[in-house]
This record gives sequence, structure tokens and C-alpha cells, in this order.
Amino acid sequence: MYRFILLCLGLFAYAVHSSAQLIVDAEHVMVAGDSKKFCGWPANNGSWQWGDEILVGYTEGDFINSRGHNLKGIQHSKFARSKDGGETWSAFDPENFLDDENIQWLPKGKTPLPKAIDFSHPDFAMRVFASGYHGNNDPEGGFYYSYDRGDNWTGPHTFGMLNEHPELKGNVFTPRTDYIVTGPKSCYLFITLNMEVVEESSRIACVKTDDGGLTFEFVSWITPATTEFRSIMPQTIRLSNGDFILTCRKIINTQFHVGLVDAYISKDNGNTWKYQSRIKDIRTHSNPPSIIELEDGRLCCIYGDRDNKTIAGRYSDDRGKTWSTEFIIRDDFQSVDDWADLGYPRLAKRSDGKLVAIYYWATADHPQQFIGASIWDPKEVPTPKNKVLFHKGMNDVPVYRIPALAVSNNDVVIAVADARYNRGQDLPNNIDLVMRRSFDSGKTWTKSKVIADFGLQGCGDPALLLDWNTNRLWCFFTFAPDGVGVKTSQPGIDGKTFQLYIMYSDDDGGSWSTPKNLNAEVKDPAWDAVWSSPGNGYQDDNGRLYFPLSRKSGDTFYSHFIYSDDHGATWNMGGPAGEQCEEWMVVQRKDGSLLANMRNHYGKNRRALAMSSDRGQTWNELSHHTALLSPVCQASTIWDSQRHKRQLLFANPADTERRKMTVRLSEDEAVTWPYQKVLYEGHAAYSSMAILPDGQVGVFYERGTENPYDTISFTKFPITWIKEQPE
Repeated sequence: MYRFILLCLGLFAYAVHSSAQLIVDAEHVMVAGDSKKFCGWPANNGSWQWGDEILVGYTEGDFINSRGHNLKGIQHSKFARSKDGGETWSAFDPENFLDDENIQWLPKGKTPLPKAIDFSHPDFAMRVFASGYHGNNDPEGGFYYSYDRGDNWTGPHTFGMLNEHPELKGNVFTPRTDYIVTGPKSCYLFITLNMEVVEESSRIACVKTDDGGLTFEFVSWITPATTEFRSIMPQTIRLSNGDFILTCRKIINTQFHVGLVDAYISKDNGNTWKYQSRIKDIRTHSNPPSIIELEDGRLCCIYGDRDNKTIAGRYSDDRGKTWSTEFIIRDDFQSVDDWADLGYPRLAKRSDGKLVAIYYWATADHPQQFIGASIWDPKEVPTPKNKVLFHKGMNDVPVYRIPALAVSNNDVVIAVADARYNRGQDLPNNIDLVMRRSFDSGKTWTKSKVIADFGLQGCGDPALLLDWNTNRLWCFFTFAPDGVGVKTSQPGIDGKTFQLYIMYSDDDGGSWSTPKNLNAEVKDPAWDAVWSSPGNGYQDDNGRLYFPLSRKSGDTFYSHFIYSDDHGATWNMGGPAGEQCEEWMVVQRKDGSLLANMRNHYGKNRRALAMSSDRGQTWNELSHHTALLSPVCQASTIWDSQRHKRQLLFANPADTERRKMTVRLSEDEAVTWPYQKVLYEGHAAYSSMAILPDGQVGVFYERGTENPYDTISFTKFPITWIKEQPE
């Protein structure tokens, strides 16, 4: 979901992207750290690469738990080196390099370069310094260079007379190490300047040398002069087609610490630049990006996200015009205080194609900030992050089953399930309904709470439905008197027959009404059994509430539903949607007709579909959709938006057995299903979906390693993820 915030009297707006829930399978390693030290800011110091040898700079100071950055004393500029593609690292501190008795190094002995640098030297590296970053403070900037891969450094040297150029004179140089070598004597630098002539403004400029660093010339401004935002901390690459792509951090002046990550492109060797795209919006304490081109031509841009305490990134397959769904590289941050002081990454590409992200971080085992690295294969598609909400043995319950998920008008996510106490079987069994809630779109959850308990008798198969008009949350379920199951349920209204129950909550699941028995209101006494279809009910455009259910008469199953036209005060029975069908869900199509998607017993391993043009009183002939492979199992279907009905989602174990939980997407109301993504390849069964407050899709489903019923897990993802790479 995009939330738009207007800045500068409506002249400037930006979109806040929802928190990423796709994650890459990354290996995390320690680069440099000490329990008594604070280590940070690789982006400000630089990184260099020679094949699979990687060198990264960072700042180190004494650790102190304080407001702001947890460091004190002299801020040393150090390095760490890996010779095996980031798997192992060794830290070192070169002699006479950016360190003196001052907290931040002051430029002493800086001289003009006496002879030209050979930028094409195989072991060349350059380190830029200036003002405004930890570890050094020089308003005119300068550089060191090395011919032995950073073991020894020559400098400090000036940028010639660059600070006297009319475009730059009078401004404070605040560049970090960002350069592109284009020849033995030619090199481009991308520098940030605090603009003294424009208050609260920082701009990024492109400068170059064609004489080995003896002199530097201004080439162009990349970002505009404006009081709306400050452009800082660029990182630039030259693409295989010769274009320059620059990514940078922006800080919005009118919103405290609100920031952006943007991209700019030059197609003429830096002479002119054009805004390319927005990569990321960060609500507080933004982070600089790092970017790299992959072997397949895609771009990868990463950044620290202090809002969500992650290192995250996006891919682009069109040279930065558009960007993929965000993915998480690392999310186990935990420091000694509440502030997410993290990130400032650098990015390297190994000879085997894997990527190495280097950043500063903290964990429960090492709460003092350290330099860490993550290694992953960009050819592998990021997958949604999984969170187990219920698992075998939790709270001494042998098995949890039957997920139901809903979201209230107050943005509370409610997850309900069966807690099966004696064994894992269906009714008859000692089963309670239990619930967990989330107030942050599924990031964190409350403890499990029992919401329906019939003693040693059981209730189960919950379905949830929010009445959008009243914000009343309904829970429809089945009660089984002692010894009564599907096969033993008898005709009648009470006694030895399944009972349909309903209850509601008016406070987002905080409390629930006394359950009400609906059998006398809706059940035909001649029917052997009726039971709720678990997962989700539905509300149509006219406000009618629907709860699908199953019926058994003799040896035949039927798909029925109950409905209410008075917001649940009374309920009625709707006509059968299908024979030999059960456990189904319904949605309304754009023309007002209803679409039923049903589990069935025809042996075709396909979902059964039916439509009704009279609000469910009659249904057309069943069809079996060839694209919807399925075992005999419940499934779930919802619209991406009840109002617009643009994209229909469907989740089920897409196999002949209960495994391979898959989410599909249709843009033509279930005629075709061109997009799909596998959430979990292993054992999986029942599911329930909802559109979360942050606009992402939430899926609450059964999954396990030995069988589908080890856990009921929650995952979320942006709907765009399903469509990025059709499977």
C-alpha cells in the first residue's frame, strides 16, 4: 500500500513502501567487531575489489551506551580484508592513515599530488575523505591512494584547485569514496557538497581528472539545488552499455529524518543527468544505498532500513527504471538500546555470481555494533518470510489445525484456529477455538487466547468475516455433541447432530459474544449433517453476509451457505452450489454474480467452480478448472480489493497430494490464472487469506515437514511479487 504524504504545500510527495516480507537465503558472517568497540559506516569509508579479494573500510571507536551513536573517543579509520569472497575476514589498521590525536582526523600535511596516478594499476585503490562523516573532518576534501590493495596508502592529497571552481567555491565538501576509473589517467568522482548559498541544501556533483589526479574539473550537477531535500551519499556504477547509474540518499527537510533512495542516469559520460526512479522511501533515519550490475544485466540496490531493522534491497531488470518487490537480506538486529543504528552498506560481486553485502549491525549475541556481511545468490528468487503462529505441543496442545484470518476496520489482524487437545483428528474431539492478534500487519502477535470452549466436547472449523458497515467481526464454526462426527451425525435439529454456531466481536477480537446456535434457524431437519466451511466468509456489495457450509445427506455432499441481510440479526439458508462438493469459498464478480470455488469428490484433482446470478439461490452447472490442480482439500480465495475487484487470489496445495502451497492470481475473474508463486514446497493443506493494513497479502496456512499439520504459519508479501516472474 502506498501512503502519500504531501510536502511543501502539496508540491512534493513521496510514497512509503510497506515493509518487505520477501527474504533471500543468505549466509551471515562477522567482518570486524569487538565487545568493547563500536564499528560502523562502511558506506562512508569505501570498499574495493580484486576478483574474490574484498577490502572494506569502517570506523571504530570505544563503545558507550549513550543517546545517539554508541561510541566515544577517537574515531579510527580501519580496514577488513577477505581473500575468499567474503567468507572470512581479517581487520587491520594501516600506518599514518586518517588517524591522529583528535576525535575526528584533521587534515595535516595535505599536499598536491606530486606525480600522476596510474589508475589502471592492477592493485590500485583510492580513499576519499572530507567533512561530515565519522572519522575525518576536512571541509575541502582530499584523498589517499594505494598500489598494494590497501596495505599502504600514499597521501593525504588535495583535489588540486577544485574547491575554487565557480560552481563549487564556498561550499563544504562532504564526499565519501565513490569513483569510476575510465582510463590510466582518467577517473570520475561523485561528490556531495553542503551548499552554503542555499540553506539546508546538499547537492551531488560529478567531477573528473584526465591527468592522473593532478587536477580535477567540474563536470556537472547531478541533483537539483532545492530546500525541499538534501541529496547526499551517492554510489555510482558504470553499466555494461556505458551508462552511469548513480544512487543516493535524500533527506526531506520538512519532515524530520524522512528519507528517500533515488536513482539518476547519465548517457553521455556524466555531462548530463536525468532522474531515473524512486527505489525506497524510509520514514525515519534513512540510509545510503549501494548498487551493482549482475551478470544477467539486472541491477541490485541495497540499503539499511532503520524503520524495520533490516538490510534490504531490490532488483531492476530495466537499468533502474523500475524496481522489484523489496527483499530482506538480514533481519535479526538487536542492540543495547532501541535505536536501529545499522546499515550503510557496500556491495560486492564474487566470481561465482554471489553477492556480498557489507554493513554495520548488532545482534542478541553481539549487541555492540560490528561490521557484518551477508552472502547470497541473486539467481535465487526471494521467498516470503514465514512466521509460525501455532505449532505442535504449543501450550500443551498436540495439534493445531484449520486457519482463519481477517482484518478489522481498525487495522487489527485476527488469526483463529482449532486447538485439538486429545489428538489431531477432526470432530468428535476436544477442540477449542484459539486466537492470536497483530496490531502491525503481522510483524508481531499477541499470545494465544481461547475464544470458544465447550468443555470436553469440541468446536472447530472456524470461518471469519468482517461486516464493513458495522465493524462487527463474525466467527462461524461447528459444535459436535459428544461422539458426533460427520459420519455419525443424524437428522434433526439438536441431539446427535452437528450444530452450527456463530459469535461476534465488536472490539477487534478483544472479547466475543456468547456463541449462538443457528441450527433451528437454518438447518433442514432431514439433513444428516451440516458444518461450517473454514477460512473466510464474504460480504457482497449490497452488504449481504455469506458463510459457506457443507451438508451431508446419505452418502452425498453438498455445498450450501447461510446468509444475512440484516447484519447478522437473522440468518437464512441458501441453495446448494454443487453436489459432491464441500468446504468452499465464494466471491462476487464485477457483474454482481457469485463465483464458488469448491473442494470436490469427482476424482479429477481439479477445483470445481460454479456461478450464480441470483445471489446464490440457483447455480449453473459445475465445471472443473484445468489450471487449478488440487487434492481433496480446502482452499481460499479473495479479491485484492473488494471495491475494485481487479485481481483475484487463490491459495491451495497445488498438487495431487497435500503439499506445495501455491498462490495464484487471475485478472479475468478466474477464467485464466497466468501468475503463480509457490509459498512452500513441502507438506501443506488448509489456508485463509486477507489483505493486510499495509496493503500486502497475508496467508495463514498449515505446513509441516513430516505432514501438513506440524504448524499453522503466517506469511505476507506484496501482490506484485506474484506477477514479477510468471512460473
